Amino acid sequence: MADYNLVDQPGSLTADQLATITFEAGVTADDGIPGYGGLTSTGTYWSYADYSPHTWQTALGTGTPVIYPNGITYSFDPSVSSAIFTPAIENAMAQALAIWSDIANINFIYTSDFTSSTLGLAIVLAPTGGGTQETPLLDQPTSTQGLLQTTAASIQLNLDPSLPYGDPSSYTIQGGYAVDALVHESGHLLGLGHTGQYNAGDASDKTDYATDELNAYDVRTWSIMSYINPTDKSATFYNFFNPSSTNWATEAAEHGTVPYYPSVPYTRMGLDIFAAQRLYGAPTNGVLSGGQTFGFNSNIMYTAIDGSQQLLSMYDFAPGYDNEPVVTLYDYGPDNTLAAPTATCPSARRHRPRSSGMSPSPNRMTTGLWRATGRNCR
Repeated sequence: MADYNLVDQPGSLTADQLATITFEAGVTADDGIPGYGGLTSTGTYWSYADYSPHTWQTALGTGTPVIYPNGITYSFDPSVSSAIFTPAIENAMAQALAIWSDIANINFIYTSDFTSSTLGLAIVLAPTGGGTQETPLLDQPTSTQGLLQTTAASIQLNLDPSLPYGDPSSYTIQGGYAVDALVHESGHLLGLGHTGQYNAGDASDKTDYATDELNAYDVRTWSIMSYINPTDKSATFYNFFNPSSTNWATEAAEHGTVPYYPSVPYTRMGLDIFAAQRLYGAPTNGVLSGGQTFGFNSNIMYTAIDGSQQLLSMYDFAPGYDNEPVVTLYDYGPDNTLAAPTATCPSARRHRPRSSGMSPSPNRMTTGLWRATGRNCR
């Protein structure tokens, strides 16, 4: 794999971080599938869920399958009113997919043909009471023993503004939770599991997953696939969180001018990148290959539903976009810039401990930068 694949650079990771990556990806660092080839079947989300690990590939590390030569096709259910599946909602989905394809060798392409025989991903409206969630529809065996290939899947969207899922095109409604939910479900689409032994569908009456925490890195600071907030003092490993005292409350929430909704990650976080690359290898689309500006005056683009190139909102800190971001930055080329008012990479003023990646707030842009490679920032 390419030398910018973070999986090739495990030396900066702790044993617990490596265990979290394996648990999330369902695959060991040497491409083994737990439960096969003499490996024990424990230690992954998929062994906990009693299901096989799965990707869109015919074998690990082969990237987008040949049945989707230009990328996995996705489309929106045309029976849903355009007043519900608005351009903003549809482009929020496109951006959630781009956040993953920019860091791993998997690509997505929009089609208006919802009935295509080669449609990979169907975007549908959640039934009443249903949550935003991803579901594999068709799986088949691969040449990697124990690994399934997904050939069709769906993501259902709950767009009820009275429920926590809110609006996936908004970073302010309920702390931007719907943005997080869409990126989280897109992680499941790739084949990533949760980072602990829990699942919202396991017990309808369970609301606290903190006691099922895997280790100190099973927390949203390190993975968007985690259920554990960094402020949750009931978490089993709360006293071992690193960084400690992370608080993503918005400025307005801290001053009591809006209901308290802590911000959540809007991109895949640090360990998610290792997990996705363990499954698919390094990215090939070149979006994050150097010369990127993250933050104000961002120049990072995605392909919108209409085929045009638009700013990827997760990295655009301008008012009205992701202006209180909780994000992790990844780039494998030179000459990148973090454009924030009071912090530039690699040294940053700390207002208080924050995230792996970056989680600033207005006029006090502060970062807890965790860099796997230690280069390419200015």
